[in-house]
Amino acid sequence: MKGLIVTEKHQLQLVDDIPMPVLGDYDALVKNVCCLICNGTDQEIIKGSLAEIQEYPVMLGHESAGYVVACGKKVRNYRSGDLVSRSIVRKNEKYASGWGGFAEYGVVTDYWAMVEDGYEEAERYTIGCMQRVFPEGIEPVHAAMMITFKEVYSAFKRIGVTEGDRILVVGDGPVGLSMVLIAPLFGAGEIYMLGQNPKTLALAKKIGAKGVYNTLNSGEFDELKLQCGGRINHYIDTIGLNATTCQGLPFLAPDGLITVYGLHSGEELRIPLKGMRNWGVRFMQFPIHQKEGAAHEPVCQGVLSGQLDPEILITHYLPITDYREGFKLIQEKKAIKVALMM
Repeated sequence: MKGLIVTEKHQLQLVDDIPMPVLGDYDALVKNVCCLICNGTDQEIIKGSLAEIQEYPVMLGHESAGYVVACGKKVRNYRSGDLVSRSIVRKNEKYASGWGGFAEYGVVTDYWAMVEDGYEEAERYTIGCMQRVFPEGIEPVHAAMMITFKEVYSAFKRIGVTEGDRILVVGDGPVGLSMVLIAPLFGAGEIYMLGQNPKTLALAKKIGAKGVYNTLNSGEFDELKLQCGGRINHYIDTIGLNATTCQGLPFLAPDGLITVYGLHSGEELRIPLKGMRNWGVRFMQFPIHQKEGAAHEPVCQGVLSGQLDPEILITHYLPITDYREGFKLIQEKKAIKVALMM
């Protein structure tokens, strides 16, 4: 089958020799409709800098959505025709797995049936907690975009965002913008964004940010410090550089928390501690399967009720054969989210 792979030389290629997934008793086969480019993780895999994926050639993609077309004999929670997301292609004789969402077909696993049956190795398949069925009224591309929404929702749960909290998001990419969209579901008070792209900063303002500030303009950064210094409950760094993490220190309210969400933090973090009291720092750079799975219902409700609009962030739809153009748009910051259609 066709799909995107990253070669040993870290080149992205569309190939047609990926073996079809082999279904286990608890697996369902999914024909993918689309897979979105992840602006962060996919780029890290291509560069070879994601610690979890170090075997090449590797199948790429983890923001897929499609329809179930066949089920293993012990599957009880999927049926043919169900819309699901995050199907994967496991490692095979030709390619390692970077989840393989850009392939024509993938599998989802009925984790809950495995648990009910007392399957001893069920904990190896907790990704099934995230491979949930979507209700009617949700389109495949929106289901794929909701993967990011669920990651953000579960992150907010884990760091304890509560009613009235003031949030400062660093980074104006799709994750940061998703945080602006998700914050009202938690009753958050004021949310601010610090970034560099005038277009996405303007969008953040349009969708609910109280204030947006461009780091390339020193006057705007000084204005932000005057407005928010010592007042922020959650400083969330979606970039993950040492500099972007440390610049959050003067913004923190008592018991404020810096959350490092971005993947660029390297091998060490140096934080100046002089005068810092009653604060915390937390790394949250990878989803916990069960907790992201628990975000499925509230995010679906948010979309169906109109509180969340996935279409706002999907700026480009391209056939998968135009994958190079899609990745170029991301790299040149001309797109927010790109959907590659199968």
